[in-house]
Amino acid sequence: MDSDRKRAEHISLAAMLIGVCTAPVWVALLCLNSVQEIPHILAIMMLLPLVASLAGIVLGIVGLVKSLRVQPHTRKGIIFSVIGMVLSLLTLCATAYFWLIVWAASAFA
Repeated sequence: MDSDRKRAEHISLAAMLIGVCTAPVWVALLCLNSVQEIPHILAIMMLLPLVASLAGIVLGIVGLVKSLRVQPHTRKGIIFSVIGMVLSLLTLCATAYFWLIVWAASAFA
């Protein structure tokens, strides 16, 4: 039973870490591109946050379900899952907005 609690907390922690780390990595790539031109950086900046945020949302859902099924419920797992899902959802929305900006810039170029 204790291993199930730990597993649920680890999955939830992974979801939270993905949610926390995706946005700073994206900003670092943007700053790095402004200093030095990197080939295919636009494709990386469009796909990396998308994949990472979708993974964070999926891991958050899995961690939340596992944390709720374990008796007694693990509060850390629930909190980590919710934080990870919210941050991943915000990153997903920011990525969609970035895609919209890139599309609009290419349409008017």
